[in-house]
Amino acid sequence: MKNSRLSLILSIAAFLLAVVAVVAVFSSGGHLCDTKGSELAVGLIAACATLIVGFQIYSKVDYKEQINELTQKIEEAEKLQSENKAMQERIKTSESALLANQIIYTADSIYKDMTHYREAAPEYALMKILDAIVPALDAGWKGAAFDVLFNAMDIYITHVGQSGIIEYCKRNGHDSYPVQESVFRYDLDIRTKSKVIQSHANYHDIQKEYEERMFKIENKLAEAREA
Repeated sequence: MKNSRLSLILSIAAFLLAVVAVVAVFSSGGHLCDTKGSELAVGLIAACATLIVGFQIYSKVDYKEQINELTQKIEEAEKLQSENKAMQERIKTSESALLANQIIYTADSIYKDMTHYREAAPEYALMKILDAIVPALDAGWKGAAFDVLFNAMDIYITHVGQSGIIEYCKRNGHDSYPVQESVFRYDLDIRTKSKVIQSHANYHDIQKEYEERMFKIENKLAEAREA
């Protein structure tokens, strides 16, 4: 805006000087071809034209510098935004990993707490550790990172049984269920959690290992129905 305004002022000034020069020529004793007057007019007009052209060149150079500066600021802002996004992702990953480890620890505590959970300790521990899989996937765990979790699952699955499932259902307010219904209810709870796990974007990283555990659980539930 400042450059445009200054350019307009210079243009007006140049026009006025040109008018003055022409008037000076025609007012020099009525001689249209007065040499000094002509030289003066030509000199003034040339000076004004040079001044305007020079200023236009300066303005274009100045505009280019401003554009480059603005472009640099935009790139810096985009870089800062990208760094902030990466930091937020790292924080989210750390929080998910912490949550997964906390759940694994809680599941282990439940499994060892035979006083409170009694026969249902493995059943509760298995149900709890399933909750650790989604945050573990959010944290980017894969392969060996899941060893502790899957090894714990194997232990809990091994000890799942009919009496524990019945006790689990009693503690959830279903003490009147027969064996078949208790197993069905426990299986339904597991399948509900499993659907959430299988819908995760990173599920393919653990699909083989997870399905192996689900197969073991199905076998244990089948044994509980027949017992």
